[in-house]
Amino acid sequence: MSTINEINEIKLSENIYDVPNFRPGNTYVVDITTHKITTYYTKYQSKVKQDLEVIPVKGDFARIFFKRIYKFIREAEYCTETCDDTSHKTTIVYDNYHKEILEGEVVKGDSQFLTSMIHSFVRDCKNATFFKYDTLEFKTLLLMKKSYDFIDAYGKKRFSDWSMEEFEKKVIGADERYVFGDVNELRALYQALSELNTGDETVYASSIFMTPPESWRSRGGPFFWAYVSRHFSDTPLGALDKKTFKKEYMKIVKDFGIPFGKEEDVYIERFDGGGMSRGMVSGLFVKEALDELLERF
Repeated sequence: MSTINEINEIKLSENIYDVPNFRPGNTYVVDITTHKITTYYTKYQSKVKQDLEVIPVKGDFARIFFKRIYKFIREAEYCTETCDDTSHKTTIVYDNYHKEILEGEVVKGDSQFLTSMIHSFVRDCKNATFFKYDTLEFKTLLLMKKSYDFIDAYGKKRFSDWSMEEFEKKVIGADERYVFGDVNELRALYQALSELNTGDETVYASSIFMTPPESWRSRGGPFFWAYVSRHFSDTPLGALDKKTFKKEYMKIVKDFGIPFGKEEDVYIERFDGGGMSRGMVSGLFVKEALDELLERF
């Protein structure tokens, strides 16, 4: 039996206005179900689907994502029109008799947008399905021990003063993209990363870390998130139960001396990437992160 509280499909339509011709332009569609994502676009007054792509959804990615979207919509604060030359319509399908249609952009806080969440999910599923390390951003590569160790070993060969922790601080803390020597060094690193492309289709536990939480609370939050992700990244998600995950997670929290669930911050030097709350990890954050990760199982 279906309920009106469980999403089974999300369909996002984005129309880009054709300004020079004063008419609607191409309509871009993302259709997400529990097992696949379909993307395509149609031209003005045409029903022909252009650049049709079907992306399989691994494991329980969709179920986890749908729960997040349901919670997000219930807690959203307002809707707003998007830019003048673009219109959005998001259809939330619960069953054949119950749908929600959201016009424009749905917003929570200052920087959480429904359309951005949908596009991020599509990107994450592409990464998980067609997993190519040489196409991923540094921030994603740092979530997995395999690529983390590879970059560390490669950096030690190329630079006499190499420090993986300093590299991570620049990537996560300063959001620097070109932190691996010059452009040629960066290109060489990504070519080398292709060695990790084995075609392995196993869904590992790091997959539940691919989408960041709603709030980091402090600058050290993203570092802690990446550290925990690497701890679980070699474990198949299907082989990990919630009880074991929570036990290992809490051990990491204890090892760092973070006051779990308390409104207190702890400074951790290896998580110090600069900024006003540099190196600080919130006790509330580690609890909120655990709650959200357990929901993604």
